[in-house]
Amino acid sequence: MKLGLKGGLSVKIGYALVAIYTGLAVFAPYLPLRDPNEINVDNLMSRPSREYPFGTDLNGMDILTRTIFASRVDLSIAFSAVLLALILGILIGSLIGFTGGILDSLFSRFLDLFQSYPVLILALAISGIAKDSLLTVVFIITLVDAPVFIRLVRSEVVRLKTALFVDSARALGNSDFRIVFRHILPLAVPPVLVQIPIRIAYSINIVAAMAFVGVGIQPPTPEWGSMIKLGTPYIGSGQWWMAIFPGLAIFGICLALNLISDDLQKKSLRTRA
Repeated sequence: MKLGLKGGLSVKIGYALVAIYTGLAVFAPYLPLRDPNEINVDNLMSRPSREYPFGTDLNGMDILTRTIFASRVDLSIAFSAVLLALILGILIGSLIGFTGGILDSLFSRFLDLFQSYPVLILALAISGIAKDSLLTVVFIITLVDAPVFIRLVRSEVVRLKTALFVDSARALGNSDFRIVFRHILPLAVPPVLVQIPIRIAYSINIVAAMAFVGVGIQPPTPEWGSMIKLGTPYIGSGQWWMAIFPGLAIFGICLALNLISDDLQKKSLRTRA
């Protein structure tokens, strides 16, 4: 019983944190905050105080404001990319899973090859071709996440396409298209949706890592990874707040999404059992 209470409390904390992050991201322009790109030469690298709760960076910018506004960038990229990856995963995964044969084999080998490349090297390669922008980062994260959803959907479709209800639907004259989208996908997609929170958390980390190595979102646009990059060299000299607070922001949202993902996986296992 105690474990159940702890599990229920952790899930509530997860959902509450996601709600807080989302609310701050959506309503940041309407909150009584400073301009995230406002330079104040009189308060360079000021310690956390009542006026600046998270302190300021080496340009005198308010870190609290920039951390909140950075959530708009990181969350919008992660949510958009995972949604696009999910759509691609459903379409491609259902196609190769239901068709099978050489198409399935070739596409599976292609996914093996594609996923063997390190994410940051892939990001650097694409950024070298395309201009650094929000759309470019969304495109990169979508490419990274899509194979995961493709494999998950494919495995579910392969498992379900031999079920008796599929044979019954075919005997009644249903086309393959109708069988896939009317009978198989409604059962194949729910287990896949469980992966959405964990993929969003992973995407947030990738976006931050890209910015940390100088790829994707560029300063002065507030972004957690670029803020950490800017503040990391000064941790040793005592200006810890410039990197710690954006890092805690990433830790908080990823923790919340992992808690939600664990709960969804447990519910999915109970349902399938």
